[in-house]
Amino acid sequence: MIKTKRYKQIIKHHFKNTTCNVSLLIGLSILIYSSLHLQPTHTKKNIINSSISSPETYKLKYFNDNIYASKQAILDLQQLEHQNGKQVSYHTLQYDQLLSNLETILKLDKYSPYPLFMATRLYAHINNTQKSTKMLLFAKSNTHPETINKTWIHIAHAAILAHHKLKNQKLALELSEILYNQSKNPNIPIWAKNLHWVFHSNLNQHTAAITLIEGVIAQSETINKSELNFLIKEHERLTNLMEMH
Repeated sequence: MIKTKRYKQIIKHHFKNTTCNVSLLIGLSILIYSSLHLQPTHTKKNIINSSISSPETYKLKYFNDNIYASKQAILDLQQLEHQNGKQVSYHTLQYDQLLSNLETILKLDKYSPYPLFMATRLYAHINNTQKSTKMLLFAKSNTHPETINKTWIHIAHAAILAHHKLKNQKLALELSEILYNQSKNPNIPIWAKNLHWVFHSNLNQHTAAITLIEGVIAQSETINKSELNFLIKEHERLTNLMEMH
């Protein structure tokens, strides 16, 4: 948990300035990710109950105050991680129930960013590809234009996780495309919007990457000079690679 807290602090410090060099930010993201603690495979068979109350129960209990009820549901969900005063391994939690819990929170407050935070920053960090993928798919399915300004960083994190850890290039591209489609959103930094073409480039899909870069350059009025120069050089590099082949 200490590393998770440190990670959040680093993200807040480095990514508040969207004028930073795109490649530096992407490299920093990967570097920070690689230092995260992934819980080791749990060998014990004991699986604990991982469910919280239904949305209807929370509404009834808190007199239809959905916002307050959603916050209480988040607290209840966090309590599942602690048994007898000790933090339990995520491997002992039932992930289908966890997904249901996250959906409960969203049903109470559809604008809450915490379910995507918990899915991508906590529950996806486990040495179990199937469970990690479920959490990233949850994030992908529950990203909406109304909440993207609060959740874009979680989607970017999920895309990097899918690409570099899970080696699921299809999912990485689908997640990064969500951010790329927000090209005119001034609240999302350009490095996040450009993850899509970075992943295309890494897959040797140079033509697709070049097309994406050209689309970003076409909106040069929204890009600062240093970022524009970086994109132009990257465009030249990929074009030269294409000509060599």
